[in-house]
Amino acid sequence: MEEGIYHLYHKEEDRWWWSVGRRALVTKLWRRFLPMRLRPALLEVGCGTGGLLGELCGWADACGLDVSPEAVGYCRQRGLRGVCQGSLALLPYRDGSFDGVIAVDVLEHLDDDEGALREMFRVCRPGGLLIATVPAFQFLWSRRDEQLHHKRRYTRGEFQKRVAGAGFRVVRSTYLNPQLLLPLLLIVWAGRITGTGPNLKVDYALVPEPINRLMSGIVRLEAGLVTRVSFPVGTSIGCVALKDAG
Repeated sequence: MEEGIYHLYHKEEDRWWWSVGRRALVTKLWRRFLPMRLRPALLEVGCGTGGLLGELCGWADACGLDVSPEAVGYCRQRGLRGVCQGSLALLPYRDGSFDGVIAVDVLEHLDDDEGALREMFRVCRPGGLLIATVPAFQFLWSRRDEQLHHKRRYTRGEFQKRVAGAGFRVVRSTYLNPQLLLPLLLIVWAGRITGTGPNLKVDYALVPEPINRLMSGIVRLEAGLVTRVSFPVGTSIGCVALKDAG
């Protein structure tokens, strides 16, 4: 990410509606698809500044990994000890180390997303779960993607194929945030005309608190819905997949 974004993200992550929604989504998907695992061993790859990882530690034995030393530093400021700096190209864990692997808005940053998925499959135990989210639709590409150093956006079919190609069996795949598709599309189109567009720093810092509270409520509601239904369109994709035993 661009300089200063981790600092801004660290300040705003706990309250920002997007992060609120992602935390709710991961928790509800885990409890829907592997509800009987008490204190599961989880790995969050691309853990960033630790907002989700801190919540995972409340109900799981969770570790985190991020390529950025700045992000790892912010995690340690939170008191999160099971965090290391490393690459998804070669995860520093033994085969079958975790009951689940979480990758929230990570794979779109990588040149070799398929190789990273194979590494996640390797460290996941038989019967374990992958929960992953990625941005949707290349036609939504904007300055925000460039600020985040994205390599691509996906369709649901493309992402399912990558996950299955790594060895997982997809059990739930859906678009997310359907209410944002038209507004974001209009903003992207306007940005192409004016030479501006979505701005990551504005996303974090300038969302009025009443709107942030409203959006937080909407994404929490959506997190519950997508455990049982799939949306046909959206600005992101969520995927749940199993590593079959045997």
